[in-house]
Amino acid sequence: MLRAAADDELSTQDRALLDAHLRKHPEDDARIEFERRLRTHCAGVMQTPAAPAALREKILAIAASAGELAGESGRDTNDDMLADRIAERSRIARATHFGGRSRALVGAAAAVLLLVAGYSLFSQVIGTPSPAGPQSAGVGNGISLANFFAAEHDRCTKVPERTDKFTVADLSRTPDAFASILGRVPAIPDFQAAGMVFRDMGECHVPGDGRSVHLRLETDGSACREGISVSLFIQQGRAPVIPENESRPLALMRCSDGMKTTIYAWYAGGMSYFLVSEQTACERLREAAGLGEPIASRGAHR
Repeated sequence: MLRAAADDELSTQDRALLDAHLRKHPEDDARIEFERRLRTHCAGVMQTPAAPAALREKILAIAASAGELAGESGRDTNDDMLADRIAERSRIARATHFGGRSRALVGAAAAVLLLVAGYSLFSQVIGTPSPAGPQSAGVGNGISLANFFAAEHDRCTKVPERTDKFTVADLSRTPDAFASILGRVPAIPDFQAAGMVFRDMGECHVPGDGRSVHLRLETDGSACREGISVSLFIQQGRAPVIPENESRPLALMRCSDGMKTTIYAWYAGGMSYFLVSEQTACERLREAAGLGEPIASRGAHR
């Protein structure tokens, strides 16, 4: 089911079963994200390659040679003759390069590269454990959470099937929904003062122990560009990535170096808040919430 979820192939019934599973095993959400990222990376490296110009010239030369042989023998050029010529050149190449071991070496290199790429992706999504202790482990947690929030925000914006979780589209119903899921109504920033409108909300599965919700907003054009999608994730308790006695928001990810997503995290009133959007929208909502300047998170994306 986790792999089907990574491919966005779950039916409504299967999605309900997955939601129930993730409530008991929220760590599996990171596994789903790993599967998605692995598919994306594999698709990127397995694009149909275009033959280099030098290779095309060699193939054309072999084809021309096969044509000359066919003319000398009084036969028409056919696929078998061309295949024989290419096979002959291939045998020569294998005998010349690495004593016929090139295929094995290339295969071994490909296997090593795949293992390295897979481990790199797994480390990014899950967070690499460190023997240095809890402080170092927090860095991995920060990166893992940043990847989760960025991916979930993006998927819920672009993949229609992901919107099934947003069960409340009426702003007046949100207090009851918050109380039902989180046990109380959290302190929502004044998003209208930040130039944003409410879209919808629903239960989410943020990695960690507490239950969580995903609130979606959108800029109305009064404070910044219109139509920017904004996500606010709220989770029960203090997330391990948010330091104790820290009132300033934590920057888990910031727009820079071509990245489009900014993520701020803070703790207030027994809840952890995670704001995800473009830099300008995040700044407007941060100011409306009366929060101070963000501090950088160790190991977070910059």
